[in-house]
Amino acid sequence: MVNGNANKLCLTLTLSVCFCVATALAFASTPATEPQPNHWDAGMITSLKRYHSTDQNESVASQFVLEPYLEWSQSHNRNWTLSGRIRGDAQDQFLPGEPDFHSYSSASRPYATDRYWVFELRDAYLELELDSSQLKLGKQQIVWGALDGIKVLDVLNPQSFEEFILDDFGSSRIGLWSIYLDTTIAGWRTELALIPDTTVHYIPPRDARFALTAPRFQFGNQDPANSMDTVRIGPDDQEGTVGVRVSRYLGGLDLQLVAVSGLDFEPYAQTPGEADLPVQPGDTPFLVLSNSRREVYGFAAQTSLSQAVIRLEASYIDDRTFNLRTPTTLSHEKLDQWRAAVGFDINGPLDTFINVQYLYDHVKDAPDTLTRPETEQILTTFIRRTFAYETLKYELRYYASLEDKDAMLSNRFEYQVNESMLLRLAFDYFRGTRKGSFGQFDTRDQISITWQWTL
Repeated sequence: MVNGNANKLCLTLTLSVCFCVATALAFASTPATEPQPNHWDAGMITSLKRYHSTDQNESVASQFVLEPYLEWSQSHNRNWTLSGRIRGDAQDQFLPGEPDFHSYSSASRPYATDRYWVFELRDAYLELELDSSQLKLGKQQIVWGALDGIKVLDVLNPQSFEEFILDDFGSSRIGLWSIYLDTTIAGWRTELALIPDTTVHYIPPRDARFALTAPRFQFGNQDPANSMDTVRIGPDDQEGTVGVRVSRYLGGLDLQLVAVSGLDFEPYAQTPGEADLPVQPGDTPFLVLSNSRREVYGFAAQTSLSQAVIRLEASYIDDRTFNLRTPTTLSHEKLDQWRAAVGFDINGPLDTFINVQYLYDHVKDAPDTLTRPETEQILTTFIRRTFAYETLKYELRYYASLEDKDAMLSNRFEYQVNESMLLRLAFDYFRGTRKGSFGQFDTRDQISITWQWTL
């Protein structure tokens, strides 16, 4: 068994020393006479979105989204990036009322009005380019892992599930206040991440359009109509995350080794008694949500074969906390988990890009009362084809659970009207039983239309 605390301490000390040295070098690397180009790139991405439920035959969302951004090249090796997002929904069904963002740390929490509007800082970081290194300081996304949408090694940033997994992962991934260093040590590319931000996954409330109602997301509760209110502990009282990734190209193989110690973004539930929270007579029954720590160790390998690219990722998670449930009790236990996935990228006929992935996820020595399946197998397919000199694009995404026998199918058609205007039409379908990850949304089929332009 790996000693998690010792590894976390080792990683923290290593990162701290490297960051201090790199920061000092970075700010000393630009002479006073260095020319200052002061190049600016600023704009605003504006979107109008309309969602229509094909099951209820009614409009379910009318969203207006503003995404301002600013990129400033202060010098040849010093760049600033700033971006935000303002969202309004006239029908207020995706996040009804005043959203509760307590899964975010206080430093990253979006601001929401009582209805319609959510204001969020997406990126705010300084990027410093050294002779052989890169240092990024601030609110950012750090993406590790080469697989598309399967999070085996992409574990440094949490995700918002407001639209389940229908939104682009670049939009749904939550940026964190972080320090990131990319350098070379002994011939290996070495990436170090120190993340004091304690934000975890955003799970939409139970009255939201894409509320997670399957038993595995309700801590084993089989009846969503009888789900209990929840109270969250933290995350500000938790410690952050540290991680290291080393990679090298060896004999035609791109090899990566990863180690991460930090918050588990998925919460587990406790009774108020377990969490030492007082319960007053007459209080509505509730559960307490907490986020434990996890140690993730893994590797990734990638190689090319003729017209295909083969990707492999695997991870081992030591002592992860899982909920157990019987008809009368709710408890939790630390269990080991390992995950492995393989993906194939193929350049098919007629310039069609095809991606196929398979994930095997297993909880070791899991008891029968585990609230999630002991073993999960997920199959994904992504197909993209462009037409008319890339002004027209079609994308298909298919996700299927081989255990639950349920699936999700998403079709997108895009038309690039000109350099600043884009039209998108999407069809999203879910099939399966209510107990499945995808089947829980069997009545959430929808059509959406997006008009997007850049100012």
